[in-house]
Formats: sequence, C-alpha cells, structure tokens
Amino acid sequence: MATEGELDALKEKVRGCPPEVLEASARRLEEVLPTELAALREDGQAAIPTVQFEEIASNGGALPEPVAKKVGHSLSALPMYAVLYA
Repeated sequence: MATEGELDALKEKVRGCPPEVLEASARRLEEVLPTELAALREDGQAAIPTVQFEEIASNGGALPEPVAKKVGHSLSALPMYAVLYA
C-alpha cells in the first residue's frame, strides 16, 4: 500500500499531465473496472493470492511466477485509480 507521501508525489506527477492523457487513462480504467470488480466478486477469497515463505525463500527471495503475475495484474490500475478518485 502506498504511503500518503507517495500518493501526494503521484498526484503532483499526474497534475502535470495534459488533460487528454488523464481523460484517456480514466476512460481505460472505467472500461476495465466493471470486469475486474466482477472477477473479484466471483473469485471471492481466492482473489487474494497466498504463498508460503519457503516458496519465496526457494525462489531467490522473489514471489513465485504465478503469484507475481496475479499480484502484478491485480494492482496495475490501483495507483491511477487512487489518484483520480481520492
């Protein structure tokens, strides 16, 4: 989760963007958000990936590939969502 300072820095970065860039980003988010939310509702608790510490340790300190892909996909839109709708 981003700290308040990180969100403030991101907001300042976004404020410098041309309006058409922000509008295009918001449109993309609004297009995928219903699908993503429906998938989260359908998956329920399974939407939260779990991993054992031993799996991370045996993978050189990194998340195993399937978990990393799921986490990366799930979180890709959140920073912009937080900025636009905070």
